[in-house]
Amino acid sequence: MIDIFKLSESKNIIVILLIHLLLLSLTGCKKQKPLIVDFPINSLNRVMSKYNLKMDNEISYDGLGSIRVESEDTTTAYLFVLRDIPVKRAKIVWEAYCKSKDLKGEAFLEMGVQIRRNHGKDIETFLNRSEDDISGTTDWKKIEVEFMVLDNKVNVVQLNLIIEGVGTIWVDQVRFTATPIK
Repeated sequence: MIDIFKLSESKNIIVILLIHLLLLSLTGCKKQKPLIVDFPINSLNRVMSKYNLKMDNEISYDGLGSIRVESEDTTTAYLFVLRDIPVKRAKIVWEAYCKSKDLKGEAFLEMGVQIRRNHGKDIETFLNRSEDDISGTTDWKKIEVEFMVLDNKVNVVQLNLIIEGVGTIWVDQVRFTATPIK
């Protein structure tokens, strides 16, 4: 063990500075936990717009129920929205399990993100779609849509289901995650 009082005065200062830097780095290493919000589908209460949506208690990924969308043409189902996400610099992800029946066309998830810039004076809106889509008749498939927020907090984040065609889609087990990045 080093006795800092026996070192010369300049070495004392260096050692004290190193101790301060070590303490600062340790207190700055607090890891933010991811924000996780689950949307169990046991009713349509939390859904943004109920137009063209039905609760289905028989077909479900988790057994609680699912959202059924019957499309006769290209349509957007506005599912869920969150406001004032308290995580800066984060990877945000919406995920859901989707299933289709006789879908002539394709369906995918879309994330709408609204970010305030310049101390809230400017608002930028982004749309991002999932890389995966479904068509035809499928079993349950996990679909994700991601967005990276690099320097500002998210004001609004929204999940939509886009259906380009005719058929039936079910959505279940929806989750939002915001994971802090370095």
